[in-house]
Amino acid sequence: MNDVAMLDHITALTATLAAADKQSAEKLAPAFSPFAFMETDELGLSRLIGWLINPSGSHAQGASFLDAFVRHLGIPWQPVDCAAAQITLEAPTPRLTEFRRIDVLVESHGRAIAIENKPTAADQARQVQDYFTHLDQHYPLGGYLIYLSRNGTGPSPFSIPPEEAERRTQSRQLLVLGYVGLLPWLETCRSLCLASRINSFISDFETYIRRRFNGERTVTTHDQLVTDFVTSPTRLASALNVIAAADALRLRLIGRLQDDIRTEAAGRGWTLLPEIRSTIQWSGFSILFGGNDELKFRVEFGDERRSSCCFGVWGMGPGHKEYAPVGNLLTSAFGRGREHHVSPWHRNPRPQEAPLPIEDNWFNSDAPWRAIADGTMAPKIIAAAQSFHDVLAPQGYVGRRLP
Repeated sequence: MNDVAMLDHITALTATLAAADKQSAEKLAPAFSPFAFMETDELGLSRLIGWLINPSGSHAQGASFLDAFVRHLGIPWQPVDCAAAQITLEAPTPRLTEFRRIDVLVESHGRAIAIENKPTAADQARQVQDYFTHLDQHYPLGGYLIYLSRNGTGPSPFSIPPEEAERRTQSRQLLVLGYVGLLPWLETCRSLCLASRINSFISDFETYIRRRFNGERTVTTHDQLVTDFVTSPTRLASALNVIAAADALRLRLIGRLQDDIRTEAAGRGWTLLPEIRSTIQWSGFSILFGGNDELKFRVEFGDERRSSCCFGVWGMGPGHKEYAPVGNLLTSAFGRGREHHVSPWHRNPRPQEAPLPIEDNWFNSDAPWRAIADGTMAPKIIAAAQSFHDVLAPQGYVGRRLP
């Protein structure tokens, strides 16, 4: 079997498996997930984790989830510490030179666990270092910082000096964890949980993590495709050749998308800014509405696999006097977004949700790539840019440098 024939075979087999899934979908609803209707940005995920580890949470399981959490991470808290714990979201750090908020703060008996949640966002300058300053000042019996990132990457040198990060890591004060690293803890939570409704929700959370952060698709489909490949050496060889071409295929499609966006933008008098990056993470597409503009509309990938992307406006930090007004203006127009040191407003896209109805995960879904191939992706990005232009322009944020 040659490689082209292999692709035809995969297409036919996938269609057959999809038809079989469709027959059982009415009873099983395999595509349903409550996370499709939830805010799954940094704040939403922090709220969910904080709820799980809260001894007073509506899950009604007391401190059992928090106790399992500290044991999973090797934090030497006793059950009595877990039972007395208080959970605060977006906890303020008022005594620091630069005011910050800790995503999730767990306090008990003079001890604390701070969770810095980074599913997509980049570090801010001295952010992790400042959190340790706060923990050292306020919790003499011990403060721990869990740096929860998309795939287990630690804080940047921009956020904490490497030698300090190493010292904190060696002392077990800094614990770096990827989202997939939460799965054993969640499995333990399910084994401890006595409420079937909560058990089912935790299971959905596990599935969400596997799909978003580990790139897993439908297990049944994957297993059956793999079984089909390994039954024939020629099919296996062709399948491996197809897999080897995947990165080149995606790169070719990204180039096509860039050309399509450039053409569409030029038709409106806009400019697609050139971008030279050695990595996929933080790469993307930036559209400048006018030659003197400070703000630009941007679609950006959050990791090397393109399993997360976000969109919004870039080019302005918290020190700019227009930072908050721009963020508030876009929140009024498009709903709540996130902010960081170069963006007053951005968020992840969702299918069927304005202003950019596309998939967030380009690694786990073939929909974005099919949209590039059939020419429908660039018009969606341009339409989103137009909606931002129409909000920003009347307020004077387009066509001039901001004071």
